Amino acid sequence: MNEDDKLDIGRMQEKLKDRDDLRSVITSDNTLENMRYKFDKVVDELLLDFVHTKLDLYKKLSDPKVNPMFKSKWFEGYLRETKADGMQEFGSL
Repeated sequence: MNEDDKLDIGRMQEKLKDRDDLRSVITSDNTLENMRYKFDKVVDELLLDFVHTKLDLYKKLSDPKVNPMFKSKWFEGYLRETKADGMQEFGSL
């Protein structure tokens, strides 16, 4: 796993901790099997939500009306940063 994966998993774990419905099942008088069932269901929901979120972002950024503008702005920012970094390196010699 790379660092982005680890960050995404951390975010999902935080969402898992915030789920009152899961906490209720875990802290009530339920069998381990029922607790595990609920846990698995909630994790599946979080994974599906994650996929939808990433897919929605992909759709937004690949939209023909948005994509050229997005790439242009991103390119300009990248170029500006790269040139600024190059000037700092040159200045430090």
